Amino acid sequence: MRDTAAILDAIHGPMPGDLFAAPPPARPYAQEVGANPGGLRIGVLAEDVFLQNPVHAECVAAVRKTASVLQQMGHTAEESYPEALTGATGLGQPLRVIANSHRAAELDYWSARIGRPISEQDVNARIRAAAELGRSFSAVDIHNAVARLASGVMRAPEWWASGFDILLTPTLLQPPPTWEMARTENEAAIWGLFTTPFSITGQPAISLPLHWTADGLPVGVQLAADYGREDLRLRLAARLEQALPWSHRRPPIATNGQ
Repeated sequence: MRDTAAILDAIHGPMPGDLFAAPPPARPYAQEVGANPGGLRIGVLAEDVFLQNPVHAECVAAVRKTASVLQQMGHTAEESYPEALTGATGLGQPLRVIANSHRAAELDYWSARIGRPISEQDVNARIRAAAELGRSFSAVDIHNAVARLASGVMRAPEWWASGFDILLTPTLLQPPPTWEMARTENEAAIWGLFTTPFSITGQPAISLPLHWTADGLPVGVQLAADYGREDLRLRLAARLEQALPWSHRRPPIATNGQ
């Protein structure tokens, strides 16, 4: 967490021309590492409320173990999560509209930068296909997609305003996959959508390897804080790093056929 805080101290703050900026920290982030987070109210989410896919037992165990450690620290942990993570979140087709049209715009940008069209040798077939799909959407489609996200998952911060400080979730739906398993058709069952909402709302979230399988693979849990509360997230993550340290652990090296 010391290194994470140091990086945030080095890169935080708006750049000239930025349309949006997060609230500035009250003090250097490095000073939050080791600071007392106080007694926190933590919501626990250990199921896939987005797509109703099964969550691997190891990922559930990671969340439950972390919740227990947090309670031993004096925090309260209860089954709760933002209602905006369920129902018409916008994380389906609206997000696909935004993501793929953005890919198309990015390829056009880099084509202009290098002075020639992006070719098949520059990007893989999957990215090219996504960009072509993105070109099929109209400006109206994009505006409707933004509105759907704004009225859906982007309302998640309302849950924090109700008195919660941190949301605890798995990072993925299953432990780290092999290269053979990490195929496009398996994405939903492997990665899930636990981390996606906070890339959209702009809330600070962090994944910590607080649980390990019998095979020595790390299993992550996610801590998500309210908008602009990087300080609180760092304080709590630093305490968990002390309680469940991982810097000395190394996953086994796999070779073909093993």
